[in-house]
Parts: sequence; structure tokens; C-alpha cells
Amino acid sequence: MSKSAGFMRALKCRECGREYPLEATHVCEFDFGPLEVVYDYDKIRKSMTKAAMAKRPETMWRFRELLPVAKEPTVGLEVGFTPLIKAAHMAEAFHLNFEMHHGGNSLNNIAQLHVIMAMKNCEFLEVLLPDVAQKYGISEDIEVDSNGMAHASDKVGIGAEIDFAMIEKMKAAELS
Repeated sequence: MSKSAGFMRALKCRECGREYPLEATHVCEFDFGPLEVVYDYDKIRKSMTKAAMAKRPETMWRFRELLPVAKEPTVGLEVGFTPLIKAAHMAEAFHLNFEMHHGGNSLNNIAQLHVIMAMKNCEFLEVLLPDVAQKYGISEDIEVDSNGMAHASDKVGIGAEIDFAMIEKMKAAELS
């Protein structure tokens, strides 16, 4: 990450506030709290304007300077859930299962659970532990029942109600 840190200064534990260098790690070694990127918001405001962002392709790479990657991407330029279905079908062609694990945050996890349920060659959702690091931003997260089963919501859309109050509380800055 450090080669293109750009707007990123450090990683910081959401629970205790300890800072870590920009390296491939995701939880605090003291309290297992999730590590979040500490950004240089003044630098971002000066160079990443809404007008400049609007001119970029509508993919996650539009925000590449804010992503924890060391260099320009060589694969995955067209991201989304469709490649998961394609990969699952390719595995199925070879009589293999296609298993997935947590998506890194609550909304991704719920979306991936729906995709998993649409694939007949996927038998489980691997949950990374401690899972508190991946649970934030929605009102009701995926819970594993006493039989070890996760169930998709029957609510409209993706089935997740975004917890805007929590997001507002955790907001570090707002870009104009």
C-alpha cells in the first residue's frame, strides 16, 4: 500500500485509536477492533472534486486513490457480482463447489449471501472471525443460527436497512 499511499496516512483502530502503518492487516492486535484508513482530507479536497470524479468511469476504480492498492489494477476493472456468478458456473463445469467468505463489510456480506443462495454449487459462507470487524453500517446484520445457518432477509431489495445514524457518527469528514 505504501507505494501509492497518496491520500492515506495510516490505519487506525476504530475501538482504541491505535495507529498502524499502511500494511496488509485488518484488525487491531490489542482489541481485535477493525482498522480504518486515516485519510488526508485536506489533500483529497484539493484534488478530488465532484466534477473531476464525474468524468471517471462508473466503477469502484473511480476512487482508486482512496483504495488500499499498491499499483494500478491489472484485473477486476469491471467489478460487481456478475463475475461471481461466472466464476461459480465455471467451477460447476468442472464439478467443483464455489465457496465464498465475508465480503469485508456488512452490505457486501448481505449481497454475497444473496448471490450464494442463487448458486447451486455453493454450500457455505465462510465467516471471518472475529466478525465484529466486518459488522457495521446496517441495522440488522447476518447472524448465524444455532444450526450454523445464515438466512437471507425477506425484506424488499437487498434486504438491508442502512444505519445512517451510525454512519453519521463514524464520519470523519465530508467532501464537497
